[in-house]
Amino acid sequence: MVIEIDKNVFKERDFKGLNFFLQLCTYKNRYEVFAEINEELLNSNGYKRLDNDDQLLLRANYDSLATNQLIESDVFLSPKYIVTTEILEDKNKFTIDEAIRFFIQPISIILENSKNDAYFINAIFKHFSDDNRIENHLQNNWIQFENAGGCDNIINFIEGKKQSFNALPKTDKNKYLRCFVLMDSDKLHPSDKLKGNKLKTLKHLVGNNISRHILRKRSIENYVPIEAILNLGSSYNAWINLYGVLSNLQKDYFSIEKGLCGLDNNQQPKKTKRQINHETNSLFDNVMTEPFNENKLINGLKHQGYGNFKENFPKLFELDVVNKNALDARVNSNEFEKIIQKINKLL
Repeated sequence: MVIEIDKNVFKERDFKGLNFFLQLCTYKNRYEVFAEINEELLNSNGYKRLDNDDQLLLRANYDSLATNQLIESDVFLSPKYIVTTEILEDKNKFTIDEAIRFFIQPISIILENSKNDAYFINAIFKHFSDDNRIENHLQNNWIQFENAGGCDNIINFIEGKKQSFNALPKTDKNKYLRCFVLMDSDKLHPSDKLKGNKLKTLKHLVGNNISRHILRKRSIENYVPIEAILNLGSSYNAWINLYGVLSNLQKDYFSIEKGLCGLDNNQQPKKTKRQINHETNSLFDNVMTEPFNENKLINGLKHQGYGNFKENFPKLFELDVVNKNALDARVNSNEFEKIIQKINKLL
């Protein structure tokens, strides 16, 4: 991320604020910061009070960016953020006080369940990030996983974060947020529409200009490669064999936890084939064989003796058999690259 400090900032009396902000940006190369080097800047009181290393860094960054502008494009040099002396409503322009509050905060990756869903995100980071930016941010705690406590609470969670910026001058507090939201789609088949709570949350994220991604498949669990599922153990072989014959599209929308409908207290399917076909747009019609109540796909792993599904199943993303090739085969799209791109834009 490139940040330009306007020359007028170096003329203000708040040298401590300027100096602190520079240390924040340059610590472990967190941000690339520069100022336009000219006589006016060189003669300013704030610039003269900087230590020699900071002066040299500002000059080196400016020279480097100017060279890259000539070699590559004007877009490269255009700063995404500007630190200025004016209080403005622009989302990319901040005073020193605003800039310190904005840039000191970690990137928040908001998940429906941060404890369990983080295994999925970390697997994407590990196998699909092409440079070390995300890794560097993780090692320095500049990225943090936030637990929204389910889709229904994401809006409340974001509104709570916005309230922490009430003392800052911008009218729209969402301009101070540095967030990325990931949600399951909960779709039962490819053409299924988002449920009301998902759609409400999505509209709120769009309205607040918050980076987000709704998974194409049903849930995070549907991205676990078959190689990892084969490691569940021999006691699950009967279920795994049936799951293995599902098509890739069926695996995308199958509830690994609950199955197609589950059994009632009399160990009978809770729904009829007709009901299941109606809900899933007949996606699973070919695997609902007779006798209906003996098909283990009616039940998910939760009913096969696999305990604490939400806590344990995502840990499969950490197995050695989960690599880029295995994840690529399961995702079967550029979805992971898109998630990486969206997060990289926030760094």
